[in-house]
Amino acid sequence: MKDWKKEILPWAGLLPVGVLAVCIASALSGYKPPVFTAEAAEEKVEDAKEAVEQKIEDAKEAAADKVEEAKEAAAKKVEEAKDAAAKKVEEVAAETTEAVKTTAKKTTKTTK
Repeated sequence: MKDWKKEILPWAGLLPVGVLAVCIASALSGYKPPVFTAEAAEEKVEDAKEAVEQKIEDAKEAAADKVEEAKEAAAKKVEEAKDAAAKKVEEVAAETTEAVKTTAKKTTKTTK
């Protein structure tokens, strides 16, 4: 029996290495390394492009709405200015007519 122990004893140091190899192999048996592809990056780029394009369209619509509001406000102010000018013209015309009538009365009195 001593011969048997003498033959196995030098190899006994490899037993923990063998056990460790079996444990590692069983732990990694179902492992699949992650695969990084350019498709994932391309999808992200496409998503980012779509988001930027959507933001640009939204900004254009908002700007168009503001321009439209500004046009309407300007048109309203122009109409108000026209109305005020027409009213002022009527006032001046009435004053002028009144002044002409008064001058005509004075002229008629002095010529009689």
